Amino acid sequence: MKRNRGYITVEASLVVPLFLFFMLAMSGIFMVLMAESHVHQSLAAATDYVAEYCYLEQKLLAKDEKKPNSVDTVSIDVESLIDAVIVKQQFSKYIGNDFYVKKVVSGGKSGVFVRIEKDKQNSKIMIVTASYKAKINLPLLGTYSINLSNQIKQKAFVGFTEEEYNNSDYFVYVTPNREAYHMRRDCTHLTLDIDTVSSNRKGNYAPCFYCGIKKGGTKIYIAKHGEVYHNSRGCVGLKRTVRRVKVSSVEGIGACTRCGG
Repeated sequence: MKRNRGYITVEASLVVPLFLFFMLAMSGIFMVLMAESHVHQSLAAATDYVAEYCYLEQKLLAKDEKKPNSVDTVSIDVESLIDAVIVKQQFSKYIGNDFYVKKVVSGGKSGVFVRIEKDKQNSKIMIVTASYKAKINLPLLGTYSINLSNQIKQKAFVGFTEEEYNNSDYFVYVTPNREAYHMRRDCTHLTLDIDTVSSNRKGNYAPCFYCGIKKGGTKIYIAKHGEVYHNSRGCVGLKRTVRRVKVSSVEGIGACTRCGG
């Protein structure tokens, strides 16, 4: 028994320090991850704010096409300067006195350097980057600094030109039968309001392609704005499995007559 107790003591003296080292190291890594997450969230919120502001900015700094190019260049520089000031102010506001940033980032929120630049291929897209040094404490090994950066790519809320809209690969909504694509998810073709009525009230409704040939009961089912009646409530014609896809993937399919016009 005494030997066994000795083994347990030796094992504990080895395992417990390793366990404590591991837990403290994980705690330091966790704090760095939390600080990085909060910086990213604040940067995204600040960038979104600037993107919304760009519309007003564009109106205030509206360019006269007849002006020389040098004036146009000055206007672009003014826009960039305004955007840089606003994004820094908003980032500082959103990050506030965040605990993790204060503890982990060298210099706290003042140590986060935010810069903004225009995308080289599309001047309507802004790229906002936050760069900073994070400190991570490892027991017995000391404190280490690592360079981190977060980047947000955001299009300014200034709309599209006709050419951009026609060339853009935007999202549409389709059902499995792909009879048409829909511009809106709340199109009445996709969100059915179904009435249950007596089978004597078929009126001018045509039978459903899927269930109309089956023998029906005393009730039929008609979708609001629909043109056919259904003998079964579980008919696939009354179900809507909707997928969101790029318009380029639905070539050859026409737009919905209700929401695509």
